[in-house]
Amino acid sequence: MLNSFLEKLIRSIKSHNLLSEGDSVIVALSGGADSVALLYSLVFLREKYALKLYSLHINHGIRGTDADADEEFSRELSRRFDVEFFAEYADIPEISKFRCLSVETAGRAVRYEIFKKYAEKLGASRVATGHHMDDQAETILMRLIRGTGSGGFKAIRYMRDQLFIRPLLDLTKIEIMDLLLREGLPFREDLTNRSNDYFRNKVRNRLIPGLEEMNPRIKERLVSMSRLVSLDCDFADISANKFFEENAIVSGRMVKLPLKGMLELHGAIVGRVVKRALSIIFGDEKDIEYRAVISVCDVLYHRNVNRRVCPGSFCVEKNRNFLSVLPAFSLIESRRFFGSVERAGKYRIGPFELNFSLINNDFGTNLNNGSALTAFLNADLLSFPLVVRSRQEGDYFIPLGCSGRKKLKKFLIDEKIPREDRDGIPLLIGGGNSVAWVIGYRVGEPFKVTAKTKKILKIDARRLDAGGCVHEC
Repeated sequence: MLNSFLEKLIRSIKSHNLLSEGDSVIVALSGGADSVALLYSLVFLREKYALKLYSLHINHGIRGTDADADEEFSRELSRRFDVEFFAEYADIPEISKFRCLSVETAGRAVRYEIFKKYAEKLGASRVATGHHMDDQAETILMRLIRGTGSGGFKAIRYMRDQLFIRPLLDLTKIEIMDLLLREGLPFREDLTNRSNDYFRNKVRNRLIPGLEEMNPRIKERLVSMSRLVSLDCDFADISANKFFEENAIVSGRMVKLPLKGMLELHGAIVGRVVKRALSIIFGDEKDIEYRAVISVCDVLYHRNVNRRVCPGSFCVEKNRNFLSVLPAFSLIESRRFFGSVERAGKYRIGPFELNFSLINNDFGTNLNNGSALTAFLNADLLSFPLVVRSRQEGDYFIPLGCSGRKKLKKFLIDEKIPREDRDGIPLLIGGGNSVAWVIGYRVGEPFKVTAKTKKILKIDARRLDAGGCVHEC
């Protein structure tokens, strides 16, 4: 069994140039069956390719003591195979909330961030992950169910970014388990893999067994199809990427595409250009559903010249010159707003969450160095109710450290804030309609905390997107 397993593995390595002699390789080691088989295989090939091996375990902060046991198991297995071991902790549930991503998506993104960090730190030329044929089949079905274009049927690549390699892609889960059993290799079982609370697990545990009743080789058939589709898609992607690079105007998370040029493209290329534009908003093309692409195309081809549609967490705008996609909260921020703060506490005003608290300045402290996110103001000069609003004609501001007042418009220009973003910046208004804090930028000089200040008003700012997710301003 070991020989046939290694023969397939070596064939994949040679066919796709995954390893070269003398490579330094980080093995992503969760402790599960796939990663143990991967580590064992590369240890077996270590002398053949003169490899320098490292193992890296990431604790996702999800499974408590079980996760700690996974880490200790991975450490001991690495010691047994004489492989230098590293471990990293990441609170994925908390990160997923902050980034407004699913736990699965956040976990994937953070894992690859950590892999890249360690590759740079260790000077590794490759990071090996344990993806196998079953993973490919599951991914294809997941994309089909969620809705996808032809690009969603593309095969998982054997190599990505000239760094990440997947040597086990031609091997099935059954072959991996047979290897572990025959070689007597221990592994950790993630009990969450049995739970159908996760989308992938539903596909793995429910859908695929049903399909295998109709075709026992359904996984191989799906993977073969995806490899053929990949060839066609790669050709179309080259054209789409060329158009995007030459024509797209990207400003923050907003993308503007020339209307005339888009209408002249073949439909197969249009969808790919749209998907790339949406990736600026969503951060990962894997999270873009096909219906989102269709929503943008519907606006593009609609007979009305001026049109705006917000199908979810993003919006599409069309005028005579451009087709634009942007986050829904960008439109919220562009509107003027006004709010009253009656007392200390937490408030949502416009697209912002503001937390006000009062502190006694018992030690005569000077606090002139807040941050873009936090301000300390002289509460002796402020009284509730306070006003938070967007800018108005005639607003002026005396920035911290300055003696003369400046038109707010001039201050915002000096701070290089784009014209279209200026109405979305909240202002805390003090006495005489003067600006006490340009939130996210600078406190007003008259309202700074001095040694004579008796009470301090502390304000923490957060920005909310349309889905209620919190982002730092």
